[in-house]
Amino acid sequence: SGQYVAALAFDTAGVLYVGGSFVARDDPALSGLVRVLPARGEWRTVGDRTPEAIYVIIPRNDGVCVAGALGAGSGAQVACWEGGTWADLGPAFDGAWVGALAEHEGDLVAGGSGLTADSAVARWNGSSWEAVGRLALAAPGEGVLALASVGGSLVAGGYFSLGPNVAYLDGVAWRPLAGGLDGAVYAIVPTERGLLFGGEFELADGSPSWGLARL
Repeated sequence: SGQYVAALAFDTAGVLYVGGSFVARDDPALSGLVRVLPARGEWRTVGDRTPEAIYVIIPRNDGVCVAGALGAGSGAQVACWEGGTWADLGPAFDGAWVGALAEHEGDLVAGGSGLTADSAVARWNGSSWEAVGRLALAAPGEGVLALASVGGSLVAGGYFSLGPNVAYLDGVAWRPLAGGLDGAVYAIVPTERGLLFGGEFELADGSPSWGLARL
């Protein structure tokens, strides 16, 4: 009861990572984040971490990066598993949360709420998080829930006034994308015909589109 899976991702070797808030019935060590080796089909822990909850997983280099409540032994909200070891990316954001991760122009980018004083999107510069443009949030509860790097541009979706709810980085500033969406965006997927958005909305660029749209 109350357990859930929130994120799935494959690394470059085909290993499946599963994140969420759960504890395996037959092995309490398998909690929060697990992986299954393709050759064996066995569920394994990911190093020595037993996170309380994982909300986001993305592949990066030869491993994955995750965001969530990383549990005892970690003072961060974002960490990367590469080369068989964990690396925490900075201390935890003060009073903030991370709702999305993406790789953009070789950098790891996080989206959420309150990540920096100036923006809901931040870039890891190798030693700390710094603002990416200035995507400001106007009200409590707003935040970035999805990110995608497309053709050299970074696209953010979520629940925020700009757009509304979807914006792109023009290299310096965040701009509205088309006419926006009238509700929260939870997923962005690049396709050959444009970007697909999934979420809790009824209008896309002013036209009826219930929960799924292409802009």
